[in-house]
Amino acid sequence: MAGIDRAFIFNMEIIGAFSIATNKVCFLPKGVSQKTKELFKEILEVEIEETTIAESSLIGIFVAFNEKGILLPWNSTKEERDKMTSYFENVEVLKSKYNALGNLISCNSSGAVLHINFNEDEINLIKETLKVKNISFLPEGENYLASFLYVNDKGFLASNYFSEKTLEMFKNTFNTNGGYGSVNRGSKIIKLGLICNNKGGIVGGMTTGVEIGKIDQIFFGKSG
Repeated sequence: MAGIDRAFIFNMEIIGAFSIATNKVCFLPKGVSQKTKELFKEILEVEIEETTIAESSLIGIFVAFNEKGILLPWNSTKEERDKMTSYFENVEVLKSKYNALGNLISCNSSGAVLHINFNEDEINLIKETLKVKNISFLPEGENYLASFLYVNDKGFLASNYFSEKTLEMFKNTFNTNGGYGSVNRGSKIIKLGLICNNKGGIVGGMTTGVEIGKIDQIFFGKSG
């Protein structure tokens, strides 16, 4: 079916905290309703897999990924890692003192923006696992979490907390276009209210028609 539709997970609009999607698979937390699984499968046109990460339902918070690889936190389990090997060519554990990798790394197949100062070994592992050519860092004074940005290979949607100069850096790093927007009726925490692949998108259930129009324009080239 594709397109964009609204959804809730566990009666909450922060669907991006609980889910991730590629062009092959969508991971949802254990215990979601059959109706929710069917909606995500229909819109994204992918397999649905239930999982946890670090034994938590907060899948989107704990991983950083693109179409080529996925980084899991140090407290992920062997079962969780093994499940990812069926869908990602590269699966690695980032043994950083931080575990909420989805809040700290923004990435697509071209590049990654690091929202904290990882050490050299960690940066090399990020680059090798995700197979990205471009690594960038946020400018001083814009130390916002990756939650304020959603990116995939089609585009990016950013909170207006980021400067226009930083948006240009995003364009160069990710090798794609994007712009400012919001989700869930004005929320700037973009990543928690949106997941997309090349087929379709799911937004948090509070997202307005105007917000959906902007998402459609950026990720699917459609204007209102």
